[in-house]
Amino acid sequence: MGVITIGIVVSMFLVNSMMPSALQICLFVFGLIFIKSHPEQANAYPDNDRSISYEEVKKRNAIGEAYRLTSPWNSYKKCLTSPAIWAITLSTGFVLLIQRGCMSNMIPAIMSYGHPQTVAALLMTISGILALFFNLLGGVADQKLGTKKAMTICCVVGIIACLIFAFMSTSVIMVEIALILLGYAGSAGNNYQPSFTAEIFGRYDFDIP
Repeated sequence: MGVITIGIVVSMFLVNSMMPSALQICLFVFGLIFIKSHPEQANAYPDNDRSISYEEVKKRNAIGEAYRLTSPWNSYKKCLTSPAIWAITLSTGFVLLIQRGCMSNMIPAIMSYGHPQTVAALLMTISGILALFFNLLGGVADQKLGTKKAMTICCVVGIIACLIFAFMSTSVIMVEIALILLGYAGSAGNNYQPSFTAEIFGRYDFDIP
């Protein structure tokens, strides 16, 4: 997941400014046609686990797909009234707001503290490059510590970053520290929404939640 979510950071720098809309539509159609939803559709093993035979993989998947048809989580009403759904949404939504909200408005915010635009752009570039690695680090934390602990760290880092930026941004050094911490919270946080959903609901209840 940490490798995949690097694409989110890259797209912020490249896709919107360099890729024409027609090409984006072509990539979207390509993904719909050729990218599979499940590893069995590509004759692959779930989680690349080859400790069992492929015949057993297909047997387990058939049982899971049969269950999916009767899953209680196929109901949008049940999902929207589930406390677990809202807990995932609010916790992961906080760090996603950092990525989509704070970072996208950061250059004018830095300038409002009296720093030149060139300095603001340089600071953002440095934190943006580091953010590519933070996606991987967030994925490692997810795997080693568990999604709940990794998400808690992400939220705490995000809160600290916001406080530093709000009260200490007359210093260029403190601005960069805040940006690096925001970069971690926003980039690592990209991993946790699907991770929480998979951990709580599992593979065959995953779709609607």
